[in-house]
Amino acid sequence: MELRSLRTREEFDKVFRHGVRWRAQYLNVVYLTDSSAPADQEANVRVSVGIAVSRRFGNAVERNRFRRRLREVVRGAELPAGSYFFSPRRSCEEITFAGLKDDITRLCVEGLSCGLKKVTNER
Repeated sequence: MELRSLRTREEFDKVFRHGVRWRAQYLNVVYLTDSSAPADQEANVRVSVGIAVSRRFGNAVERNRFRRRLREVVRGAELPAGSYFFSPRRSCEEITFAGLKDDITRLCVEGLSCGLKKVTNER
């Protein structure tokens, strides 16, 4: 799996404009499928990840700890090819490494459809 970061504003805008929003226990997730990736190539899956953590979450140490933990969980998970944007839903005291791992595993194993609340893009 090739893991890269969402870097430019255009990449973030594309994910937000065309992606599907999901709410897990600890994370808000926006997922945009990678239609250019062949389904039979599992070894060369491209996953792009963007992470945003507001100051409301905690101080810089806590925000960076969350980012490091989330990146580590994503590296170990077998996510489908595509672009992902993650943001935390709860304060830092409530989020554990095991909780993050469970949320990401549920995304992968259940295919972004079961056990998570889909959020519509309509306002």
